[in-house]
Amino acid sequence: MKTERASHTATLLNNAVVLMAGGYGSSKVDLAGAEMYNPATRTFAPAGDLRDGRANHTATLLNNGMALIACGTHDNDDGAAASVELYNLAGR
Repeated sequence: MKTERASHTATLLNNAVVLMAGGYGSSKVDLAGAEMYNPATRTFAPAGDLRDGRANHTATLLNNGMALIACGTHDNDDGAAASVELYNLAGR
């Protein structure tokens, strides 16, 4: 990975690429960044940012090709991230 992360999601997309989103970075701060992993080439590429940094969340691929990113935790207040967002994968 380009960015070290833990407690992130890994979502297999319809094109066999894996979306790696959010998680905690090495400084224990939640990340908003995302990356695409291509298993065929074993490479990672930046994939933009989530609206909110979060870890321990869920990511579900929807029929429309978007990913539903839901809940999780925030490190700065050690509380629940009670929000959701649609991550548009088109053009990434």
